[in-house]
This record gives sequence, structure tokens and C-alpha cells, in this order.
Amino acid sequence: MARTKRGRGRKWYLLFRFEDGHRVHLYEQLQRHDLNSRLRDGWKIVS
Repeated sequence: MARTKRGRGRKWYLLFRFEDGHRVHLYEQLQRHDLNSRLRDGWKIVS
């Protein structure tokens, strides 16, 4: 059974990082490769 484009491995993630001394949060629906890109850019997952 083929996956539909709509459900293509996306999950919601709450991310944060420090910018100019402030905690910045980001809530996004990401695929695995997008998440890895954010993590390389200094974002961390809030668990």
C-alpha cells in the first residue's frame, strides 16, 4: 500500500534555541531531513 503525499512522514516538533540572550520557540511540522537540518543549525527539541 503506497503512502499518500499528505502523510509523508511529517510530525509536529517543538524546538528552541537561544538568540540574543532570549529563548526562541518554534512549533513546526517537519520531515526527518528537515528536523536534522534544524538540529544542525543549533535548534534543540523540547521534550
